[in-house]
Amino acid sequence: MELTKYIALAALVSMADGHGAMVSPRSRNSIDYTLGIPFKKTSSPCANVTGAPCNNGQAAFWYSQGCFIGCPTCDHISGRRQTDLCKLGAKPTINNPKFRSLNRDQEAQSKFDIYQHNPWRWPGNAPVANPCGLAGGTPWGWDVSEEGVYYNTTYAHHGMAGTDLPELPTGVVWTLGLEAEVTWAVKYNHGGGYQYRLCPAEEELTEACFQRHPLEFVRNKQALVFANGTRFPINGTFIDQGTVPEGSTWSMIPLPPDGQGPRCGCR
Repeated sequence: MELTKYIALAALVSMADGHGAMVSPRSRNSIDYTLGIPFKKTSSPCANVTGAPCNNGQAAFWYSQGCFIGCPTCDHISGRRQTDLCKLGAKPTINNPKFRSLNRDQEAQSKFDIYQHNPWRWPGNAPVANPCGLAGGTPWGWDVSEEGVYYNTTYAHHGMAGTDLPELPTGVVWTLGLEAEVTWAVKYNHGGGYQYRLCPAEEELTEACFQRHPLEFVRNKQALVFANGTRFPINGTFIDQGTVPEGSTWSMIPLPPDGQGPRCGCR
């Protein structure tokens, strides 16, 4: 299975290191869309390739934080930090400025390379709290450092594991060995990149299961999608060395990042 991918943009506004979510096929994380109500800060802007109205619920607010390369677990607190959090000395595998989404002018692994411990610098190595994310980014309540906002609904509550959400059938059928079109959207782009994976329906939803089934990209078919369905073709940036699973392909987010959090005061 190879994927033709599109990034859906809400009008002209802008995963890895950001809040992103599938738009088509729809993910279970978007289940709140069925309630048909706005969620203030947690709505997930998106665009449909048909130009029809797009509602993705609170899908972009299921994520993990405090997860750094070389660490066995996430601490759920240290979001947007630039540090070797677990002090295990892991070194980034992505050092070429072409493949770094932030701070490209600094020498790789120098003291000024402040993002070298972030997940994108060793794609797939950093742990996750849950393969389908946590509502609001932590397993606890609201009052913790760097917590994300998530409005409790009849389907989910802040701190809930995404794997506990009910299935959300889409009716989409893919044929093994053929290309499939997918779209995703990003709300807060902290830089980095992403990968598409599958986990067989008969297996438990675990990170190990998803890592066993990474999908390949159709590298010459990428586009930005605007709210009216218009597509703007772009050239993607792909990485298949120094990745996890080994040899699998990741794609860098092709939009300038923002919201980077605290910066280093190096001297």
